Order: sequence, then C-alpha cells, then structure tokens
Amino acid sequence: MGIKLIGIDPGKTGVIAEIDVEEKLCRWMPLPFREDTVLDTYAIKTLFNLNESHYIYVEKVHGMKIWGVANNFTFGYYYGQVRCFLEPWPYELIGPKGWQKRINGCPRAGKAKEMSAASFRRMNPTHGPITKKDEGMVDAFFIAYFAGLTNNIVMPKDFTFLRVDDFVDPLNHELHVQAHIEYQKRLQADTNQA
Repeated sequence: MGIKLIGIDPGKTGVIAEIDVEEKLCRWMPLPFREDTVLDTYAIKTLFNLNESHYIYVEKVHGMKIWGVANNFTFGYYYGQVRCFLEPWPYELIGPKGWQKRINGCPRAGKAKEMSAASFRRMNPTHGPITKKDEGMVDAFFIAYFAGLTNNIVMPKDFTFLRVDDFVDPLNHELHVQAHIEYQKRLQADTNQA
C-alpha cells in the first residue's frame, strides 16, 4: 500500500483531495452536500478510504468581519460538519498562510490564489489550464501535498488528476460503491502489470 495523504479545503464549495504518492495520482471531488445541506459522509467514505490515509490535513479557516453575520454562520455550519465528520480519524489543522508559504514562498496580500495556480502549473505542467472553478481542487491538492512535505515524505511532481464524482450519481450510493470497486480493480491491475 502506497502513502496516501488527504487534504480538505472546507466550506460549502470545498474540495477533498487524496494523493497517492507512489502512483502520482490525485483523486478529488467537491465536498458532497445533500439537498438538505448536510454533508454526504457516505459518499466520502465510499470514495475515499480514510482508514488507509497516512495523514489528513484540513485548512483551518475562520469567518471574516466583511462577510456579515449570516455568511459567517453559514460558513461555520459547513466547516463544522467537516470537522465533526473527521472526529474518528486523527487529523491536523493548517492555516492557509502556513501551507501557502511552504508551497508558494511568501504569498503577497490578495495574490494567494494566483500564486497557487502558478505553483500548480509549474508542478503539474501536463494538467492544462487552471480556471477559477479549479481553485478549490488546487487548494485541497496543496494541503495534501503540504502534509507530505511536513512529514518528510519525498513528494513527486506531475500528478494525474481524477475527479471521482464525475462518473457517479451523488444520490445513488450503489453507483458510488461500484465506482470505488472499479477504481480499486484498475489500481490492482496496474500494480500487477508493473
């Protein structure tokens, strides 16, 4: 079993990413929230085996005065669900400035997203262009990558990225299970060929 690192960029539009260091694979998806705004923990547990993860890092975030009371409450609601879900597993909280400084150098005020996108393109030149909707994936990837660097794991570059919810219906849990089984079979077949 290879080293697996999970990074989570929390929030309503958050992303979970899992890096398999030896496979140079990053599996990711937007955090799945049901129509009733509750985190779909079954989907996460079906598509990501948190028990096999060596490290789980979550971005430590906080509300901001400029958001207003209602927005801060909503953000805390989604962030709290992620934290509660992770309670059975050991995880680390890392502030955005902590991982951004390690990945991007010293981020300039207001330029963190642009600097992360530039670092991502340098590290993964075969990925293609990064758009605004990719920012969560980039952040979750770098949070997981930071987990590896922090724990003295030799981290590769030029990953393959697989959005795991692209081929499943988030409301159909049978498809989640089938997709995970198919993914595991492909990994096993690749391992046997190597």
